[in-house]
Amino acid sequence: MKIDISELTFHVPPECQGQIQVVSYAYAPDAGIVERVVDRSSPFDTPSYTLYEDPDPQGDFDPWNGSPLLGDEITDVEFA
Repeated sequence: MKIDISELTFHVPPECQGQIQVVSYAYAPDAGIVERVVDRSSPFDTPSYTLYEDPDPQGDFDPWNGSPLLGDEITDVEFA
């Protein structure tokens, strides 16, 4: 599976704002939930990405109200 990061909109939940490690989430249709982590203490600020199954595909994806529930990690994914 290949996911184009440039097509996603990431949201930072309230409890993750103002941290040295910024965690944000985006919904990737037909794939799941992508978690992006940026370590601001690193001189490169290179983000890391992890894809998780959506445990509630019929539910709302609203990380602006809090961190979303995450399913199992999906490891066979390439981010572009």
